Amino acid sequence: MEPVSYLIVKILLFLLVATALGALAGWLLRGLACASRENRALHESHTLMDALHATEKERDRLANKLEWLETNNLNLNSRLFDAGDRVPTRPTAALATPNLLSPTPVPDVDPTASHYELSIVPSLSVAAEVLSQAGIMDTRELLADAATLSGRASLARQLQVDEATIRGWAASADLLRIPGVTPPSADLLVQTGVGSVEDLAKADATTLAIKLENLHLKQAPLGAPPPGADTLREWIAAADLLQPTIGLGAADPEGDDYPTTELQGVGTAFARRLSDIDIMTTQELLQRGQDSEQRDGLATALQLKPEVIERWVSMADFLRLRGVLGPAAELIACAGLKQVSELTELSIPELQRRIETACSELLHCQEIPPRATLERWVRQAQTLEPMCLFEHDVS
Repeated sequence: MEPVSYLIVKILLFLLVATALGALAGWLLRGLACASRENRALHESHTLMDALHATEKERDRLANKLEWLETNNLNLNSRLFDAGDRVPTRPTAALATPNLLSPTPVPDVDPTASHYELSIVPSLSVAAEVLSQAGIMDTRELLADAATLSGRASLARQLQVDEATIRGWAASADLLRIPGVTPPSADLLVQTGVGSVEDLAKADATTLAIKLENLHLKQAPLGAPPPGADTLREWIAAADLLQPTIGLGAADPEGDDYPTTELQGVGTAFARRLSDIDIMTTQELLQRGQDSEQRDGLATALQLKPEVIERWVSMADFLRLRGVLGPAAELIACAGLKQVSELTELSIPELQRRIETACSELLHCQEIPPRATLERWVRQAQTLEPMCLFEHDVS
């Protein structure tokens, strides 16, 4: 009996050991599966955040389109009344919206002129009265007051509109410096994204002609046709000979102050909400969001989460670096940094690793800054005084 009992005990011991090994292997495999699911969930959350930002931008675009259509509806309705009738007007902020639907030609327009009265520029006609109260009577005077960011911010406060509205007006005024460009044509060019004489000088005539034709078909198919490629080539050649208007072209990578729309995630709608609390530029946002108490106040005023305001302030701080524009500022923020001074606390290899990781997580990241660029950012950061207070954590 003893050999049989010994054999049974031995079998039981083997079964016990096998059970323990099986349980241990199952626990390890379960841990690996959970870690994989956690990483996948984290990646999906980043993807959803990027999709949310894209949705917010699309919502801003649709809101702008709706406001544009509403204003044009008012302008079209006004033609149904006699000259003595009054049509209800919208608040001052609606003065930004151009009326490009009317097929009626603009009277008394000299195509060789370099400036015009505001009343004959479609995008400025509804704002002519309030602009005249600010001492601005024609497009040349408007351009003089609104060419720079500080000038646009000041004018926006005075007229109670957002900076982007003033920029659009100034863009039309700048394009009207080109011989042959009439007020309706200048407004159409602005609608296609041409924001200055400098922008037009860099444009391709064929591509721009296609954009103008598509815009014409959407907005005023029964009106006069838009300028063709040959005319656009003449305007582009003329634009190339003109002195660019300083401060009106694309965002200056050597500057340190920008419209709030330069911040990723801040579209036109959010820019308007910021302008309502007297914040027109990134520097003004920095001044108003220096510590957590101020940022909480901004979050309450804008009805946003404090984390959103903190991210905007961080990106505004990184825009103080020369050569850094909106996408690069977002990339640095996504790398886990909150303010310029934190750049000096990381080694270049560690900073490069974080930037590469952040770029892989951002769906719209197209290019990783080279090492030389990162080194230049760090050198600049060493010379800049801190403007914001954040919880210190760059680990």
